[in-house]
Amino acid sequence: IIDFRQTLEPVLIKKAVVLRTRADLAAMKANIKACEEDLAQGNTSVSRHIRFHILIAKACHNQLFTAVMEAVSEIFEDIAKTWQNDREKMQQDIDFNHKFYRCLLNRQGDEAEKLMKEHFELTKAFRREDLENGS
Repeated sequence: IIDFRQTLEPVLIKKAVVLRTRADLAAMKANIKACEEDLAQGNTSVSRHIRFHILIAKACHNQLFTAVMEAVSEIFEDIAKTWQNDREKMQQDIDFNHKFYRCLLNRQGDEAEKLMKEHFELTKAFRREDLENGS
């Protein structure tokens, strides 16, 4: 599932850079703020973090992209559930979402694509760590 997302999401974010609206940006900004508030209160929700990626798909304004990301996110949430207890991992995710947001805001498609690829290298490292620990 991580390989699938790593293939799909750089394409989605590059498309979203071109097609995003002010409403899309507002939804992403609200998501980041909610994730930060959760983390500050010690309540982390991996589903809220994953929701940011669904918002990127929604910013492409193609229902199929959104439907695929929603389905993939349901599967991925089960894989990532151990990460929500790790404040450092959750903060790293928020940091990436801030960077994605800035790229979307400033219409920096190539940078957004590069960052998404980096994000999935980190995601793979998290998953390898889980597997090594028997999770």
